[in-house]
Amino acid sequence: MSADADPRPTILILSYSDLRTDPRVQRQFETLADGYRLVAAGIGGAGRDDVCFIPIVRERNGFFAKAANAVRLLAPSYRTHSYRTHYDAQRWFRSLRRRLAEAAEPFDLVLANEYETLPLAVDVAGSRPVVFDAHEYSPGQSDPRSWLGRRWIAYRERLLRDCLPRCAATMTVSPGLAELYDRLAGVRPEVVLNAPEFVDQSPSPVDAERIELVHHGAAAAARRLDVLIDAMRHLDDQYRLTLFLASHGHNGERDRLAQMVADSPTLTRRVSIQPAIPMPEIACTLNRFDLGLHFLSGHLLNHRHALPNKLFEFVQARLGVVFAAGVDCERLIQQHGFGVSIEAGSSDDPSPKRFAEAIAALDVDAIREFKRNADRVAPQLCSEVSRQAIRRIVDGVMERSQRPSHREAVSAGERQG
Repeated sequence: MSADADPRPTILILSYSDLRTDPRVQRQFETLADGYRLVAAGIGGAGRDDVCFIPIVRERNGFFAKAANAVRLLAPSYRTHSYRTHYDAQRWFRSLRRRLAEAAEPFDLVLANEYETLPLAVDVAGSRPVVFDAHEYSPGQSDPRSWLGRRWIAYRERLLRDCLPRCAATMTVSPGLAELYDRLAGVRPEVVLNAPEFVDQSPSPVDAERIELVHHGAAAAARRLDVLIDAMRHLDDQYRLTLFLASHGHNGERDRLAQMVADSPTLTRRVSIQPAIPMPEIACTLNRFDLGLHFLSGHLLNHRHALPNKLFEFVQARLGVVFAAGVDCERLIQQHGFGVSIEAGSSDDPSPKRFAEAIAALDVDAIREFKRNADRVAPQLCSEVSRQAIRRIVDGVMERSQRPSHREAVSAGERQG
């Protein structure tokens, strides 16, 4: 439906991601589509007929593109005062800004996802409000131990300090990350959890003779799935680990992990690698397992405060969890009693043996209790609660933006008098 034929306010949603497979953006569509006309700019497609889609041209990531990025990060203008030298040079940004200008859409609000789209959102919005969904803490996604990592951290910090005060509302995924944004720019985002839809099911029974462990997700080297596999060497044959792995973009790592299992008779008995699970089927497929495992390296600040979607997917599957993660994960797990957390420090990640010891310390009664507690808390840790928060935030910003200022109200009253 065109803007002229649709009387509803129009929201432009920006995300430098494949919108079809980005669960947080899809949740925004589901939440806002019944009250607003939605226009989305991203990669791949919107995945919905009720969202008007504008494609983003994906940035090249070859050697020369990376070299150009490094040169721009060293530019005198960047070092002295501005992040825009790098940002404005990106091909996707220039192309999308031109397309938006040509479309001349009358957007009533711009919703920017993650830091990449925030300066563009501020530019496009003009006097209209911007809502920023930061997802995670972008300066904390680079490794400060490397020179280039430190440059990226500084670049993102400058970008956020400039743009965050211009936002009418902000969101992020955990209390710890909200605190980091507050320290950086004096803006404290509202926490909107990265939780999937509620699934009405019960915990599966636990077999004392066979404890079923599971992990699902991308076969990325940074996920340190080799630690989970190695941990199985330190357990006995009572335990079985199944890995549901998506290999797109990570074929080499998936093959390496499969070879690691094949080279060991012990691991061959205890570890199974399976294809990825379609997103809508995750909770039901995982329900037959007992403990969900996940590893987040503590070297990245973002990881130390993350609340990853896997945590909530395991809850909806009614599993207990064993997570090597940071303080925010540990607090939530302890608060609701559905697992154990092995804290991942900034300099000492848990070893496979330590991971195995945390699993072996749990008896069958403890695992059953974790699964019951996951069942109890599942209605709270679901997307229905997150969607209510998104709608309240966006509706509130839209209402305030359409309300006349005090001066306009006084002026109108004088004219009527």
